[in-house]
Amino acid sequence: MERENSLFFIVLIIGYLCPINTKHIPSSHNNVRTLSKLKTLTKNTWISSIIKGLVILLSFAFIYYQIFYKEDLSEIVVSASEMITTTSDLLLLALVFIMMILNWGIESLKWKFLIQKIETISFLKSFKAILAGTCVSIFTPNRIGEFGGRVFFLNEGDRIQASLITILGGMGQWMITFVLGSIALLIYLASYFEGGLNNYWLYSISFLVIISIGCSLLFFMNVQVATSLLNKLPRFFINYLKEKLQLKWRKYTEVFSFYSYKELTYLLLLSLIRYIVFTVQFYLLLVVFEVDVIFTEAILMIVLSFFVLAAVPTVALTELGVRGSISIFFIGLVSTNILGILVSSFALWIINLVIPALIGSLFVLELNFFRATSKQSESNSPSL
Repeated sequence: MERENSLFFIVLIIGYLCPINTKHIPSSHNNVRTLSKLKTLTKNTWISSIIKGLVILLSFAFIYYQIFYKEDLSEIVVSASEMITTTSDLLLLALVFIMMILNWGIESLKWKFLIQKIETISFLKSFKAILAGTCVSIFTPNRIGEFGGRVFFLNEGDRIQASLITILGGMGQWMITFVLGSIALLIYLASYFEGGLNNYWLYSISFLVIISIGCSLLFFMNVQVATSLLNKLPRFFINYLKEKLQLKWRKYTEVFSFYSYKELTYLLLLSLIRYIVFTVQFYLLLVVFEVDVIFTEAILMIVLSFFVLAAVPTVALTELGVRGSISIFFIGLVSTNILGILVSSFALWIINLVIPALIGSLFVLELNFFRATSKQSESNSPSL
């Protein structure tokens, strides 16, 4: 949830980069208007190129620093190569790579499904946007840059609306992580918590967890209520603003009323399938790197690891270390192969984030930071 909340801090930046509607200039000034457009186009092209170059440079620099500059990670890479000794290991590793494509393919399908409310895009374009977002996110706290990288692929849809829609998609993925993680937490407290818990505390915590899950699901499945609640805020905070700004406020808050109960259920289903995919990926990597653990125990600890990781705010430079520490803490309860656990966590990061980010750097070049203003865009795609 920290990740979704953080996005609101970059919405203003997105709004700044969105086109500004202007009044028509009289036809007698066609030459001046054409010259002005050319100057603006040249300026925007330079700014866009600089931003794209900085994004790619920062992404590559961050990945290089994490993999090659840190000596401990270099040693992990060497250890990982030594652990892959059989054909079955290579086959399992290949399967993990295939599942990486499936993982981001599902996320692309999910975003395409959500964003169609404001702009119809192809699956391929959605896939490119997702990978470009991954490239942008690799060096940002809690990967919030992922959202910004996506919305700049849109040609017509309002970008602030797109950002809010993307937040809704992230909330769906977070809901699955929260529900499954909460259930895993109860099992952990009952079976693995040092010293155990007496029935009173176990039942009390179970009751709170069930209530939390129920309330969270109830809110998410009725997220359209947020539209009416947010539209009441102007009465208290925005009464002194111009009517145009109040209309824009309502335009953006109506995003949460776009989706029906059936559509939100479909969103949760896609999120669940994606969650299963990267959970199985982690388990297969544990097998490849010789972490001897029972399947059910491994899944339980992996789910707990994802749950805690989602709840802990991280910055880019420390995320990998946090991932490794959390994985060792939980999976280390059922296995003594600490190196194998660390290598598995690192490999999952490489496969699911670094490789897609490197591929996504190619699509960063297609990001559209500035749009040409036209009558159509003014009437159909109002923006800041």
